[in-house]
Amino acid sequence: MMAPQIATAKYLCTNAAIYATDQALRVAGGFGLLSDLPLERYYRDVRAGVTHPPNDDAALEMVGRAALQG
Repeated sequence: MMAPQIATAKYLCTNAAIYATDQALRVAGGFGLLSDLPLERYYRDVRAGVTHPPNDDAALEMVGRAALQG
């Protein structure tokens, strides 16, 4: 089973990266989605992070259980 600290780190880092790339795309506009620019790859790669286990709900459940146990 994954340690709650790892689940917390995955949750926080993935969501921070999603927020950062979303903001960068807002600034760059439609040009940010051109495959010639690295921002398109960053956005795609970061969004893929939410599909890797544990998903946000599972991570938060794991952290909550650990908090209640000790």
